[in-house]
Amino acid sequence: RETLRKSGSEDTAIVMRGASAAEVMSTLDNASVRAIEQTPGVARDAQGRAIASPELVVAANLPIKGGAPDEDGSVQLRGIGPQAWAVRPDVEIVEGRRFGTGKREIVVGTGAQRQFAGLEVGKQIRLGSQAWTVTGVFHSGDAMDSEIWGDADVIATTYRRGSTRSSVTARLENPGAFKQFKDALA
Repeated sequence: RETLRKSGSEDTAIVMRGASAAEVMSTLDNASVRAIEQTPGVARDAQGRAIASPELVVAANLPIKGGAPDEDGSVQLRGIGPQAWAVRPDVEIVEGRRFGTGKREIVVGTGAQRQFAGLEVGKQIRLGSQAWTVTGVFHSGDAMDSEIWGDADVIATTYRRGSTRSSVTARLENPGAFKQFKDALA
């Protein structure tokens, strides 16, 4: 409960397809993603780009630490782009480095690293039918700590998701911009 309470902030919004109960059940096409990024109330960076992160979320199976040799657990694998770090400025790399764009590299949350085997920096794991290299460990202090992150396009290719995304997380100009943002999307 405490972890979920700490997740998110008053100036951040997550947009999913209507009637989706969770990100893994949501799909947004490119046109929807672009519309969300252009919605009034979304904050912009110094170059005028929307501080919005189209993300793909899939469930992946990994061996549980200390479990039986064939005992896997489900971990949330989040495909992100460069703006994800701007949307979540409190996420910090505590070991190693960020993953490389366009590469089969991942960063793992501290919680995921505690729960699943083989998530040490420099190790390779199998996600989908591909080998991925762990390049870093991140800490967020919220529910994201239990996730694994990688390049959204590479994850989409690996899991045959095309160009769709599960959600868009957007930083708003300020907490008061939420109503304008929500009304514009409606």
